[in-house]
Amino acid sequence: TVAETIKIYPNPAKNFIEIESIHAIDSWRVLDVLGKEVASSKYLVSSKNLVLDVSSFDVGLYFLEMEVDDQLVIKQLMVD
Repeated sequence: TVAETIKIYPNPAKNFIEIESIHAIDSWRVLDVLGKEVASSKYLVSSKNLVLDVSSFDVGLYFLEMEVDDQLVIKQLMVD
């Protein structure tokens, strides 16, 4: 599946995460455990490799939602 082709590292993260995909990522957003959006980008030039700065995020669990090839992919992200 598309979700299995996406790699996120380091996870847990302190300052940044890198996202690698063999498919273009059209948009992304980061949600906290309560579902509140803490960061997003909806109008990307489709990219297969992204770097996101998470240094301002509180320590904890987040969910990274990505639109990839017209599919919604959700991955867990830990911030230390």
